[in-house]
Amino acid sequence: MTQLILDKPISVEVTQEWMGIDTARITALGAIEPPRGSYILIELSGWWDCIFSGRIINYKIRKMPGEDYYTEMLAAAPQWFLTKQYVPEEYSYLIPGVTDNPKEYIKEWLGGKDWKKITGLDWESGYLEEVSNWIEKYEYNSLHFNPARHTKWEALLAVCDKYNMGFYFKPKGFVDFYEFSFRNTSWLRHLFNRYNLQLEPDRDVKSIEIYHDFSLDSNFNRVKAAGLQEGSEWNYIVATRETRFVTWGEERPVEYIYQIPELNIDLAEQYAQEILNRLQSRSPLVNIRCRLKASISGRYWLPGLRLDLSAFRDILSKTYWRIYKVTHAWRAGEDPETIFYVSQ
Repeated sequence: MTQLILDKPISVEVTQEWMGIDTARITALGAIEPPRGSYILIELSGWWDCIFSGRIINYKIRKMPGEDYYTEMLAAAPQWFLTKQYVPEEYSYLIPGVTDNPKEYIKEWLGGKDWKKITGLDWESGYLEEVSNWIEKYEYNSLHFNPARHTKWEALLAVCDKYNMGFYFKPKGFVDFYEFSFRNTSWLRHLFNRYNLQLEPDRDVKSIEIYHDFSLDSNFNRVKAAGLQEGSEWNYIVATRETRFVTWGEERPVEYIYQIPELNIDLAEQYAQEILNRLQSRSPLVNIRCRLKASISGRYWLPGLRLDLSAFRDILSKTYWRIYKVTHAWRAGEDPETIFYVSQ
């Protein structure tokens, strides 16, 4: 395991995204051949501000006539390995009353005692929370994963979806390991609502650009719940719910199809209405592009945290926004730039 240290970086871009994998794109001067399996650390201003640590996945060496060689590299954080590893057979079936708690299965998915070697994720004491009332509350909610088809990443998402849990990652800062936290949704909501990243124009920001996007998801105004008719090979619509926000004459529905086997009409109508309500309540997406005066030392940003933009209330009707993606970019000779992708 070798740490790659670059003497002449040209540009760096780190992307952190909710329910995504942290990645880094680095361009450096010269023909660089990173050793296979090498890792790279990216910091903002010292040990406490490490924003990325991960392995080099690929690299490309380029040269234009009359110019020097330069190398482009892509690195991925430890979460990447979860998308390339499959659930082990002996830990693929969660059965209430038989499985004491998914916590032990998750430990094994992450490599057990060999977590550093297998996934690079640290789940030391306090990081993994018990699922409450596992036997009673989830008596019929077993989960079965196919070891040949379901990755560890997919399994974690399924467990969270079924048992009202959530997880997040955070770079540890001195090696290519990430902290892994698996918690109850209410605890995570409290954590992410408690800490707010506040930007002050005079102190932090050199320039700001606010871009509004009425996202595709927020424009769905018709939901169809589809089921499979007994003995049929075709899906059919069993319930439709819609609302109108196009008001100048002709209706223009944007449809969302939700499919589930063996739907009855009452259940289908409930599903359709609930999904429509959620789609209609989604807010526009907003990109906040900031040219920072300097690294915001000591203040860590993580997708899921709230961004406090009360200093810009003169152009924003709402001042608290949830960060779902953040990109840090830097080019030689320029100020660092951070783009927050936020929504309500």
